[in-house]
Amino acid sequence: ATENGEIADPYTIDAAVTTEGIGYHTPSEILGPSSPDSLSVTVSRLTHRYCYAILATSLLLVILPGWIHSYPSFLEKTSSVFVAPAGSPAALAETVYGDVYGSAVPPLVILLSSDGGAESLIGGSAGENAARDFLKHLREHVDAELASTGTADASAEILDHYSLADSGLNKAADRLMNPEKNETVARVTLRFGGRDPDAYRDAADAVTDAAAAFVLEWDFPEGLGLSAGAAGLRAFVLDARESARADLKAMDARVLPLALIVLAFVVGNARLLLVAVWNVAATVGLTMIVMNVVAGYLAVSEFAPSVMMSLTVAMGVDYSLFLLCRVTEEVNDASDQENKEAADETDGEDGSESIPVKTYHDEIAVMLSSAGHTIIASGSTLCGCFLGLAMLPMDIVRSVGVGCAVAVCSALACNLILTPALLHGAGGFFFKKSGRVWAYICCIEEGSTGRMGGQGAALKMRKMRERMEKEMMNDGMTLWPEDLSERKDEDGDDDPFTTDLSEPLLSDETTPAPTAAAETEAEARADDDTVFDDESTSFWYRLGRILLHRIYGPLILVPILAVAYPVGKMIPGMGQSISFDLLLPFDSPPLATFHAIGETFGPGTLSPYKIVFDGRIKGDTSVESNESFKVMHAVIEALTGKEFPATPTLKSFTGIACAGGKLINLAAFIVARVACENPIHKCQDEGFREIDAMFKATTVPSVTYVTAVLDVDPYSKPGTEWLEAARAKIAEMDTAGTLTGLDVHLQGGSSVEFDAVGEVYARLPLVIGITMVVVFALMGGFFGSLVVPLRSVFSISYTLLLVFGLATWTYQYGLLNWTGLRFLRSSDEISWLPPVMTFSIIVGLGLDYDVFLISRVLEYREAGFTDNASVLKGLYKTGGIITAAGIIMAVAFGGLMTSRLIILNQAAFLLIVAVLLDTFVVRTLVVPILMGLTAPYSWWPRPLPGTPSPEEHPSVEL
Repeated sequence: ATENGEIADPYTIDAAVTTEGIGYHTPSEILGPSSPDSLSVTVSRLTHRYCYAILATSLLLVILPGWIHSYPSFLEKTSSVFVAPAGSPAALAETVYGDVYGSAVPPLVILLSSDGGAESLIGGSAGENAARDFLKHLREHVDAELASTGTADASAEILDHYSLADSGLNKAADRLMNPEKNETVARVTLRFGGRDPDAYRDAADAVTDAAAAFVLEWDFPEGLGLSAGAAGLRAFVLDARESARADLKAMDARVLPLALIVLAFVVGNARLLLVAVWNVAATVGLTMIVMNVVAGYLAVSEFAPSVMMSLTVAMGVDYSLFLLCRVTEEVNDASDQENKEAADETDGEDGSESIPVKTYHDEIAVMLSSAGHTIIASGSTLCGCFLGLAMLPMDIVRSVGVGCAVAVCSALACNLILTPALLHGAGGFFFKKSGRVWAYICCIEEGSTGRMGGQGAALKMRKMRERMEKEMMNDGMTLWPEDLSERKDEDGDDDPFTTDLSEPLLSDETTPAPTAAAETEAEARADDDTVFDDESTSFWYRLGRILLHRIYGPLILVPILAVAYPVGKMIPGMGQSISFDLLLPFDSPPLATFHAIGETFGPGTLSPYKIVFDGRIKGDTSVESNESFKVMHAVIEALTGKEFPATPTLKSFTGIACAGGKLINLAAFIVARVACENPIHKCQDEGFREIDAMFKATTVPSVTYVTAVLDVDPYSKPGTEWLEAARAKIAEMDTAGTLTGLDVHLQGGSSVEFDAVGEVYARLPLVIGITMVVVFALMGGFFGSLVVPLRSVFSISYTLLLVFGLATWTYQYGLLNWTGLRFLRSSDEISWLPPVMTFSIIVGLGLDYDVFLISRVLEYREAGFTDNASVLKGLYKTGGIITAAGIIMAVAFGGLMTSRLIILNQAAFLLIVAVLLDTFVVRTLVVPILMGLTAPYSWWPRPLPGTPSPEEHPSVEL
């Protein structure tokens, strides 16, 4: 009632009823259609006016160019280039080495083998002749490819058994042949003048790719059983790229159809699949167009496209789901023919006005105003989280963050523009009443236009208004209903679940008990007047009542939170492996070649270290002096100590001060040099010839290096432990003054990758802190509250603890080995990239579902419902949709589980577990319980419509 005692129309949109200083807005669900904001109306009108131009533009300038040109072009630009962080030991070693020797591309190592060992590769056999012929043509092919690049100051070197043997270096040659003489290795190394990798990277990649292709395509004479395989960083990159292409094809063929099926089932309208398909196609096209440009300035890893495609499909379908569910709800609630006819029939009777019925275009504007604003908030938050990866000091990681941010922005733009354009352009095609076949497929009633919303809602509201007006006029009214919290059940016992929390503050309970005639009339039309029957009997409503209970809610919350402790304790033991085994497909041919080389010639053969001795800084010391030889001997002997986990022997070191497993003193070095340089006498001693060859290859007056081949894979945990121990030992010797006149650096091996990954993890805590601050700021800004972001940060932290703890338990301790599934099998370590790559994605997705739920809850709270009633209605309206969105997301990331790349299997595990936890535990249980516990302060300090105090009316509490 207004202040002058007149009865206000409770169904007027946004009508405010005020009494004794307590004001609120009548809930929009009772009042009728929501009112879209002016911006949404403008967007709706523009997309209506230019719908066909928008659709044609999206097809001709986004979808077709993106899929046909940008997609394959972008994949070709991916790479895995590790750059040593500025100021790191690896960066300093690379600088010293590059200044003297130029830049050497990671070598391509070729394994020639006789299948079954039937054919010897020496002694003038047919096998040797075939191997020599292969290496001759390979050398010619590499030289031709290098010349075709036009790169100045470049050279190619192929080191193999036969070239060394022909030079009289038989001992060195024997190190490249296995004892059975049926396997040999050759090393292809490219050198470029200068230290700028950008100046020669394209040429190096082209030549190495050509050499690898030549190896795979070469046909050996039949009957010899000879085969060749290639291993090396570039070979690994090419194989990972091919695996990524296969993953993307699998997503297109399996993941997208499954996601669309889930969407069609939830919306209950198969025709709307056309909208989702168009949106996803445009989203992928736009993402690829943008990333194809970005890849020209930022090195993009081979793993980024697979993760981006999963996220693109997931967000494209999810955003379509939220928009289409809302517009379907609006259409079914207010625009069905039955409601319009009922409104027309009663128009003007008894002086009443007709029910306002929205047009089809109004409903699209409401969709943009409600669901559109929600996905904007979601997308903005996701982008803020993803761009946090851009703060990390490695392009491989940055590219994932930038790519995911571009994917989300593309999904937002396409859904907000193309969805209304498609709906406008198709007229009412998408919302035709379903026939028997479509109804059967979508599991809905025949003649329905979808699953969302309620048919005949306007008619029910009209009849409820007439009844309320009549009862208030005839019988008077009381402002507040009876104390529903004290109702008794049929047995007379207190029933804590009798209160209908879906009731607004002003409801039909506002009136006193009607007369007998009124009761009879109410019973006769009970079916029409009971607007909330479906709601109060739904799963989400019943679950919400339990979660909001003062006793049951905390009892459920405590064990859920307690699980995080034992699982989270596993996180400190999480590994940060840089092993190739985790970065490559499990059935990778280059990886198989890599392991075969390791078994025969030693795991460190592929990536040897170079111990660089630099005398330029400390007085331009010559390395051809007695003091320098003593320093080199001291370092080599120190690095062969038993305290090193890799335990290399003297045979592992080769240089002017050490060869053939023996230390060489200065006198022997001088004799060898004189003997081999004297044109009168031919150097007969092979040891002298080897020393002379190493001197010419490794030494300038003040700089030389000694090659160290470990007994373990340098990228394995023992290999990285040796690197750390060796650096510490060299630093200790330098501090003690043992390295007189020389600076010593460790170049090559896994040094660059180790330092780059270490720098990423060193900066990761800062990124985590900044991300959480951004989350707090965005959530606080969107909802005007301090409590909302605190609750979000708490729930996200809970998800992160469980996800990373379970991943450690699974992949390092074999928690799920019993399943027998390859992608859940323990690999002893977790690759360094998945935790870094997925952190921001997990945070963003957790916020995503949080935003969807609490946005709807806030909508009801601002409409005048109490705190608990708003949570109940929010759960009821979004429960099924968010669950479907979570399933779609899990399906999308599930495509990565089938990848041949172990690193993507681990990333998929992290993402799928996070999505399922957020969908079925955090959003379903934890958030509603927390909102129930903080009910009076859930939105503080945001101003909200007033509610009666418990003293005035106890029924506002549970």
